[in-house]
Amino acid sequence: MEAGRVFLAEEAASLCLCPAVYSMVNGVASVNRCVNVSEPFKRATDRLIGTLSLADLAAELGVSHGLLRQARLSTSASSYRSPPPGWERAVAKLARERGGALIELADEMEANA
Repeated sequence: MEAGRVFLAEEAASLCLCPAVYSMVNGVASVNRCVNVSEPFKRATDRLIGTLSLADLAAELGVSHGLLRQARLSTSASSYRSPPPGWERAVAKLARERGGALIELADEMEANA
């Protein structure tokens, strides 16, 4: 099978339009009508599922992303490195900031419900 085409044994190739593709092609106007409605939903869910990365923690600690990646390895790994000093406080600080942002989001959503 090739993208968009179905080849049957001993038959000529035919174009395969599944219902989803047909709906996407013929439903453009309805998609555009929903853009403004879903934007607040998208922003809210982005805030909800947004997460911190090792790069964020590295910046907080003033160390490289690679060092943190190595510190997360098993202690028996040849490239293991010890976590940087103060990592517990940095994790706690970032967790509190993230928690505060989530509480703020919850308050906004309840106010708009």
